[in-house]
Amino acid sequence: MTFINIESYYYFDDGTPIYVCINTDGSIKHVRYSDLIKAIRASGKDDFNVVVDENGEITRSSGEAIKLRDSMDICDTIFTDKFSMTIEQNVFVAKRNIVDYIWKSAKLEGIAVTYPDTEAIYNGLVVSGMNVDDIQAINNLKHAWRFILETIEYTTDYPFVCEINRRVGSNLFHNPGLIRTVPVSIGGTTWRPDMPIESQIKKELAKIFTLKGKTDKAITLMLHLMRKQMFLDGNKRTSMLAGNHVMISGGTGIISVPIEKQVAFTELLVKYYETNEMAEIKEFVYDNCIDGIAFT
Repeated sequence: MTFINIESYYYFDDGTPIYVCINTDGSIKHVRYSDLIKAIRASGKDDFNVVVDENGEITRSSGEAIKLRDSMDICDTIFTDKFSMTIEQNVFVAKRNIVDYIWKSAKLEGIAVTYPDTEAIYNGLVVSGMNVDDIQAINNLKHAWRFILETIEYTTDYPFVCEINRRVGSNLFHNPGLIRTVPVSIGGTTWRPDMPIESQIKKELAKIFTLKGKTDKAITLMLHLMRKQMFLDGNKRTSMLAGNHVMISGGTGIISVPIEKQVAFTELLVKYYETNEMAEIKEFVYDNCIDGIAFT
């Protein structure tokens, strides 16, 4: 079967991506994303007559062929919530372990800091022998965490994500909180992210928020924003905080990458950057990076 046109839709009840495929004989077939990928791989072809409009929406108009793998991949596996806490309980868990979460986030960014030094910085103590920018980065994480815990009732929308980045990047890099206007490179890969477009980002966030489960939504949001590279810097930190805002507001725990899993996470993240296939790293995060307490 050859697909000559592919049009993406989303099934709003559970968030599963559904694609409408027009075959060479004119018939129409509805398929899941995973089934579509299998058919494309089996065909040995990389691209199809898929057309996107100025907002990044796939249309049936005639025009330039693009590679399907460059379109947004939400992943059609739905992950159920591991924890079911009240918001108050989840906030308690976050505050109880906040130094640990900040330390792990700093280590994921390559900041050479120990847990005791992270705790000292968090408590406003002087730490000798550390880079000033690294100390600033840890203090910024402290303030960004406080921000999301004080605004749990807010929607994790485009302006909210920008505000997280503003706090993450304060006094660290140019124009924190504003989407970048220059190209950026990513360490460990030759892949380059597209220039961010505000209207397109808002549409992509709206699609992510049709996902049903809070954990599923949070992991998807985090990974999508990491790959999007909206800002000049601080994208992983911003994305994880945005994902955790969704997690905590739903009482479903905290996303935090354990130190011993960070090399594997980074390798999978680079693979996701290059392929735009989220399933493997999403499953990894779900299996290894969700923290919480099963309150009775």
